[in-house]
Amino acid sequence: MSKNFNLLFVLTALLCLALSASAITSPYVVVEQNTQTIKTRGEVKDHFKHRSITTFRGNSATNQNKIASAAFLPNKAPAAKIVKFPNIIGSVVQSNAGLNVGIYSINENGLTAIKTNYTMNASNGGAALDGKYICCFMDQFGGQVYGAYYRIFDMSDWTLTEQNYQADFNLMSECMTSDGCDIYGCFYKNDLSGYELGTMSLTPVKRTGTIRSLTEPYSALACNTETLYGIYGDGRLVEINKSTGEETMLANIGIVSNYLTSATYDNKTGILYYASCTDEETALYSIDFNNGYAVSKICDLQGEVCGMHIVAPLAEDGAPAAIADLSVLFDGGSLNGNASFTMPNQNFAGGELSGNLLYKVMANDEEIAHGNAAPGASIDTPIQVAQAEMYKFTVIVSNSIGDSPASNKVSLWVGPDKPYAPENVVIAYNNGTFDISWNAVTASENNGYFDASKVKYTVARYNNGIKETVVANNIAETQCEDAVAQPEQLSIYTYKVTATFEGTTSNEAKSNAVVMGSIIPPYSNEFATSDDFCPFTVIDYNNDQNSWSWNEAGSAFIGYSWEKDMDDWLMSAPLKLEAGKAYRLAFDARGESEYYKDLFEVKMGNQCNADAMVTELIGTTELTDATYRTYYALITPETTGVYYIGIHCLSKKNMGSIYIDKFAIEAPIPDSAPAIVENVKFTAQPDGSAAIDVSFNAPDKNIAGNTLASVTDAKVSRDGEVVKVFTNVEPGATLTFKDVVGEETTVHYTIVASNEFGEGTPYDSNAYAGLKLPATPTDCKIIESASVPGQVTVTWNPLAQDVDGDSINSNLITYTLVDINEQIVATGLTSEDAEKGWTTNIDLPNNGEQALAIFYIFAENRVGRNPVNGFTQMIPVGDVYEIPFKESCPEALLQHVWMNEGAYWSTAQSCYQPVCMPQDDDQGMFYLEPFLAKGNNLLLSGKILIPESDKVVGLSFYYCGTTDDLFDLAPTVRIPSGETYYLTEPIHTNSVGTGWQRVFVSLAQFKGKVVQVGVNVNARSQQDYFLLDNIEVREFAGHDVAVTGFTTPATMTVGIANKVTATISNMGTYDADNIAIQLLANNVVIETVNIEHLGVSAKQAIEFTVHPSVTQTEVSTYNINVVYDLDEDLSNNRSEEKTVGFIASELPSVTINGETDDNQVTLTWESPDTESKIMQVTDDLESYESFAIGKAESYTFYDIDGDSTFGLDDGIMFENQSQPMSYIVFDIEGIDEADQSKVTTFAHSGSKCFAAFSSTTKANDDWLISPELPGIEQVISFWHRSANTNYGYDQFEILYSITGNVPTDFIKLGDTYASNLGWTKFETQLPEGAKYFAIRCISYQTLAWLIDDISYTHGTPSYTVIGYNIYRDNIKINDALVTENKYIDDLTGSTSEAGNHSYNVTAVYAEGESGLSNAYEATISGIDGAHADGISIKTDKGVIIVDGASDVTVYGIDGKIHGTGHENAVIAVEPGFYVVKADGKAVTVGVR
Repeated sequence: MSKNFNLLFVLTALLCLALSASAITSPYVVVEQNTQTIKTRGEVKDHFKHRSITTFRGNSATNQNKIASAAFLPNKAPAAKIVKFPNIIGSVVQSNAGLNVGIYSINENGLTAIKTNYTMNASNGGAALDGKYICCFMDQFGGQVYGAYYRIFDMSDWTLTEQNYQADFNLMSECMTSDGCDIYGCFYKNDLSGYELGTMSLTPVKRTGTIRSLTEPYSALACNTETLYGIYGDGRLVEINKSTGEETMLANIGIVSNYLTSATYDNKTGILYYASCTDEETALYSIDFNNGYAVSKICDLQGEVCGMHIVAPLAEDGAPAAIADLSVLFDGGSLNGNASFTMPNQNFAGGELSGNLLYKVMANDEEIAHGNAAPGASIDTPIQVAQAEMYKFTVIVSNSIGDSPASNKVSLWVGPDKPYAPENVVIAYNNGTFDISWNAVTASENNGYFDASKVKYTVARYNNGIKETVVANNIAETQCEDAVAQPEQLSIYTYKVTATFEGTTSNEAKSNAVVMGSIIPPYSNEFATSDDFCPFTVIDYNNDQNSWSWNEAGSAFIGYSWEKDMDDWLMSAPLKLEAGKAYRLAFDARGESEYYKDLFEVKMGNQCNADAMVTELIGTTELTDATYRTYYALITPETTGVYYIGIHCLSKKNMGSIYIDKFAIEAPIPDSAPAIVENVKFTAQPDGSAAIDVSFNAPDKNIAGNTLASVTDAKVSRDGEVVKVFTNVEPGATLTFKDVVGEETTVHYTIVASNEFGEGTPYDSNAYAGLKLPATPTDCKIIESASVPGQVTVTWNPLAQDVDGDSINSNLITYTLVDINEQIVATGLTSEDAEKGWTTNIDLPNNGEQALAIFYIFAENRVGRNPVNGFTQMIPVGDVYEIPFKESCPEALLQHVWMNEGAYWSTAQSCYQPVCMPQDDDQGMFYLEPFLAKGNNLLLSGKILIPESDKVVGLSFYYCGTTDDLFDLAPTVRIPSGETYYLTEPIHTNSVGTGWQRVFVSLAQFKGKVVQVGVNVNARSQQDYFLLDNIEVREFAGHDVAVTGFTTPATMTVGIANKVTATISNMGTYDADNIAIQLLANNVVIETVNIEHLGVSAKQAIEFTVHPSVTQTEVSTYNINVVYDLDEDLSNNRSEEKTVGFIASELPSVTINGETDDNQVTLTWESPDTESKIMQVTDDLESYESFAIGKAESYTFYDIDGDSTFGLDDGIMFENQSQPMSYIVFDIEGIDEADQSKVTTFAHSGSKCFAAFSSTTKANDDWLISPELPGIEQVISFWHRSANTNYGYDQFEILYSITGNVPTDFIKLGDTYASNLGWTKFETQLPEGAKYFAIRCISYQTLAWLIDDISYTHGTPSYTVIGYNIYRDNIKINDALVTENKYIDDLTGSTSEAGNHSYNVTAVYAEGESGLSNAYEATISGIDGAHADGISIKTDKGVIIVDGASDVTVYGIDGKIHGTGHENAVIAVEPGFYVVKADGKAVTVGVR
């Protein structure tokens, strides 16, 4: 459901209040909590996945009126009688049931679509009038209004007939209704400062009146011919006088709606129908005015319905039914024809008709023939029309009961058809003559009677939009000439051509515009048409393809750029100016919003290029909002000549847009005339009477800047009439007088001084006569009692000024206080209250949590309330928090009270810009909206007591680092007196690296004090979100080094180097030195790396290289252990275990042959194929082990999130379901046959795919890394789809690496992409040098993302063999690399039992070792117990005995060492087969 938070005061981007024309102003916002995923700026409006709670409460339901509730209890009872259900329609604007936006019919069973389209959204009002239906919609998000639209539809066929994308805000409403003559609505005021009850029309679309202002909005309106009915969000039903707006309470219907609703009233039955929308349901109710306003639920609705309307029946039941077979025929271009049809046999209700019926044939709603006939009669009647045009023919039949509905419509062009307008009208000016040409017209608009050979043309010349003359009339040619002398005055020439066929004329076709001449003041240009923009030259100086253009609203316009700062010029036409004269330039300009800082300057030069703009007319100026303001510049040229004026936009990238209008250069004034008057002031009367004290200084210089000898007079005009003339004025003298206006009103003053050379530069300004609104209260303070938690006292400075700073009697001013919940808590307060203070108790939560308190103070007098309020500081109140204090926003829900100053902070479960999951994996973190952020944005906790502790008490938190310098931050503390401390220099988010970065600061200076802690963020960009998590205030160990990250691949490749990474962080308050980092395999340390120094909060990534033996087959577990002698907290020194499988390398292997001769085995092999190979691969995944996790031959997998995963719906089970995984080889044929039909779409080809099932508690971070690529530029592709989109859209990234294949090696390529239902092919191009690509799934709690048919160019480099290794029973038996392609294993003389042996050979390269060759099985007949070299190897029960060898090692067949010894060694072992190496000789023995 779309929360009914639509609009009111949304431009303030702050808390809002249902006060008349008053919006609360404050930099403070209560931090709200969400459970959505943050996405990109373009997506965020449409794809919040869960609830979205915002602080912008424009038209949310007001609190229930307690008095009304007690007096008018809802009377929910059945209607008094059964009535025929009317034909109701409405606009469905949102649906949790999957309904599309559109127009729906509403009956006892719910909603039925009539036509669906996103344009049929009536969120801000919908109503029907005269067969038309209007849909109003305001586009707003996050405190920002992006536009107001309306669209009008023809209700007969629901075609769009009119639309406006720049509608006035006062056409937008909370709700609308129509009585058949007017549309009534709860409209917004045009400045969005409040609501008003008013009327509007549809022809034309405009507001036609205001009945009264509203202090709170209606949730729904309905009406009959005499009366309006309104329903408030709290359930109050009122009757409203259409003329005065006066309300009469009728009942409380007991339905509290927080969302969009609408109502309609049935005049026939006296029943009002109400489409409610509450937290529990969306439903249609009836309210029976004949039965004590009894409320009955009719049905559930599947969406929010706005703009409900009852469509009147087309005819009375006894009237004739409609004719259905009307046909019309006209020959050639004749205006005479025939209409044929059959009279109806039945009435509208389906009964039989009797007696003669009357009929009339209508053309465009005008009668052109009539007659009478019996029911069922066939009619063929002559008809005639007056002129050639498009007609809609219908027939209406009538009897004594009434008229039938109109027959089927026949749309037909009658007479000579209208030619299409000529195309390609082009003009060019050469040697005093315009050449005009166009394309011949060969067709007509309506497929009517037409002969192209008879078309004639008329050509007219236009100058500055005004028709000057017809230069050719009724000619057959498609070109002509027009002699025009070169004009001196600026002229915009265009020509219009029309085509005529037998008296029917086409629309005009307009040529291009040719600009000639120069501006000779006075000159004005309101940019009303695109031609008005033609005299201006656009210079896109920064070449970003984004520059000035004409805007259809009637202005010059430049939009913002995401990529570059603005550097664009709008140059005027040539401007002729004379030396010795002054000219005043004036134009209107505005920006886009208060949230963007848009800048411009104005310069002048003697050429139309940027380098020539050397004379500054207006310096760099900031546009602060979307209100047009007039800007002036005085031009005093030193020489007569031609000049150009350039408006130069200077906004930074990602700011707003700039609009320019009403560009004017006034008539010249002699520069010897007086300059403008100075120090002008209009002062209101302290008693509020309708008079103004006018004060100014006469000029003491002329326009040229020279001293004036005299001033003849100074005239003051009010609203065009002179009200005061000062004569014989001393230059520079102060002149004052009291102007008694006589009525309270706004007046316009013009003040101008004169001398013997004439009038000088005028001064213009508005002023108000009478009492003005009081100023805004200042020095507003709030203090919590030291003894009573939650008791606060508010004070402020009493006012004695109005809004313009003029004195005002303080006794005329009273004050209203509003609390944090937008409720008025005190009115009529006086200056005495302001000084002594106003005390109240804040309601505290029952769970011991704190509350936030802030008060907004409005000043008012008999004129009204100043809408700009003062405000106290926002403070937390209640019992203090004690340490340890932690806030990590688990599941995006706040654990404690938070507040912020500046932009909008909230919480989310994950983020896609940047891609980031919560630091502590608890599904929650803070985020800052970047495109609402300006300057400092402070996030503050509630009150925390910092104890007097011997240990270090500090503040710790994590922020997400960025690649670019987008933000800087500082840990912050505020004490109760309001002083704020920044505890570090600004930390730039790109200073350390991307990902989560820890910040720690000591709070020792605040021991024994109560503080608020937080972070201050300065935003320099509107791109990524700023992310913050895991905030702690506690005692920290001095020495504490921790493992904070550990990553292994899901499988390692044997025989080559594999990378394992660990992140080590210093969580203590002191620097740490001499730290040992151990990598363990199966709990055995296999490698140690030392860190010499690690600063406080610093972290260091450690990379280990693992070379698994080529004989490794069983999975191994790896983990990290930190050894730091001073460590005070050992609980975080050991990482979690990672289980890793093993696969063979892709290095070329060999195939061996063998021979056995008694106790001697001879192995031979051919050299492997080591040539470079490149081949195109389309991997259908069918060869991989079904339901294997993170294992598919040469692919590499990383499960970074490490979370358990969701399974499938409908009880479908599969191997490894719900296990932590990156990708699984899903096999349709591997699940129960009964379930296979439910997953038939899970493979694009065959039966297998890679599936990334959604993690259960966090966003996926799953990597699929390709085999090694040849490094060429290539296109890769794969097919993908979401298994289900009911839970959201799967998200993925493509990355590439030019080095290794661990995640940190990869670079993101392109955007973050979304998947959908249905298999879609994805393609992208890898750059040259790419050795690997990665497909990274970053979906958030969807279901499963599927990949199949991966295509890429696979390649291997050429390799060089440096030797071979020989393995007997999985034990390497050669000490040095074998360099020949032959090896003899002579076991003669070894002592062992006879038995079988298995041999393998591997090839060794600089890159690593290949996989094992094929096995050669050899049977040894028996070996003598004594070696030739005197070594004796014997076995006995449970032991191996070796004599005569100085160095003995016993291996199991898995390669593990089972014992070592020296001369006369006796080594105890379990029964089994072992390999004994004695002084370099290897023998396999069996032990019983």
